[in-house]
Amino acid sequence: MFDQFQSPSLYSVSDPIAPLRDFVASHREGLLHAAGLLGGHRGIDLALEISEELSSARPVSRRTRTQVIALIELLSLERVHQLGSEECSRFTAINPCDPVVEEICLLTDGLRDSLNLVSTHYHQSPTI
Repeated sequence: MFDQFQSPSLYSVSDPIAPLRDFVASHREGLLHAAGLLGGHRGIDLALEISEELSSARPVSRRTRTQVIALIELLSLERVHQLGSEECSRFTAINPCDPVVEEICLLTDGLRDSLNLVSTHYHQSPTI
């Protein structure tokens, strides 16, 4: 599943967001499922908005980058310690031995890595 992830040198300079676009497009269903498991309708809506924004040809907005970070935080359980939150109750309902836990971890790592590739490009690019 993750063996399709390409080296950043293979991406076109004309689309510096390609690593993120490609990862989200390739793992759309998994991201939606994981976001739904951990965030309910809000999580699904977040993942859908990111997917739709990244599927367009236009440049990625700061809002979309912020949403990607929020999705990473959701998938990496950043807010699960907040007792009474939807994330907390949804997390406690998942069996730690369920294979979905490993899948969520892989999706989180892949999403984080693809965002880091994009961020690295922006920090190195003299035009941005």
